[in-house]
Amino acid sequence: ALVARRSKRFEREKTPENERLRSKFHLEEDALILQEYNCALIYADGSSKGKLYVTQHYLCFSGSLFGKDTKAVYPLEDVVTLEPTDSPAPNSMLMTSTSSEERFTFLAGRQHAMSTI
Repeated sequence: ALVARRSKRFEREKTPENERLRSKFHLEEDALILQEYNCALIYADGSSKGKLYVTQHYLCFSGSLFGKDTKAVYPLEDVVTLEPTDSPAPNSMLMTSTSSEERFTFLAGRQHAMSTI
């Protein structure tokens, strides 16, 4: 009889962090957090301080703006460019996708984030 071994990937898929991320952003069952970064996302009416999560297929942002939870999901296949910038704040990253342009600021580990994405 064949006995399947549980892989490390299977164990990672079942971690509470990955399960919360999939639930919060409505991602596929096999979505894994590859990396997370503290940052802020700039909006027209302010900036939302939170975290940027990198998965195999998405960038997901979760934060808070004026006490209200904010979240956004960007498919990696739609990302056209990533550019480092120090405007409007240090360690910023400008992401241009097929549908929007977003600016993440105060991005801890900006170069690492850009390499990972």
